[in-house]
Amino acid sequence: MKDYCKILADFFIFEGLSEDELLQAVSMSECYEKEYLSGEDIFSPSSHKRSVGYIVKGSVSVFKSNGDKKTLLNIIGRGNAFGVAGLFSDEYPTCVTAKTKCTVVFIDADKMLSLIEKFSTVAKNYIRFLSDRIRFLNDKIDSFTKGSVEGRVAKLLLSRANGSVTSIGNMSRTASALDIGRASLYRILSLLEEKGVIEQNENEIIIKNKAYLERIN
Repeated sequence: MKDYCKILADFFIFEGLSEDELLQAVSMSECYEKEYLSGEDIFSPSSHKRSVGYIVKGSVSVFKSNGDKKTLLNIIGRGNAFGVAGLFSDEYPTCVTAKTKCTVVFIDADKMLSLIEKFSTVAKNYIRFLSDRIRFLNDKIDSFTKGSVEGRVAKLLLSRANGSVTSIGNMSRTASALDIGRASLYRILSLLEEKGVIEQNENEIIIKNKAYLERIN
């Protein structure tokens, strides 16, 4: 039998288990290994097993499918897992395809449920993962509902204003806080300057049309 303890030692689900507990957990999980060629489908809404896949070699692409259109959501590689959030659901909302030749170790849902019931550490790790996923999705939703990029920049300029003078500060950190690229931040500032809304002067920005910023934020 393959030494899955060594393979799965870094899997977050088993984080915090002692060596004896890990040996017992892996034995209970009855995991199995599969290899996929580049471009081969692993999971899809119409064809999937209720199981979590841990990537041992290579990488996979995660897509959202809408008819013939596919939107790339993520690329995950060695040491990461997929199928965790939908492990106990009859529906699988995304497509997982081998980006490169890859090796995946699977644990079926019923075995994972046994691990959660047996080991409180595994249960906590699983709950922590779901909590992090919810927080990530909430952050994404928040960024989508903040309004236009121009509006977000306007709100920032107004919040940092001291009279008619304001500052962006470090461009990289500011762009990250606004959930936009640094190039987009530069572009919006240039557009606002062209419209006569602001004037850029080295590290300072002079607000020349406060009413416009208030209207779009």
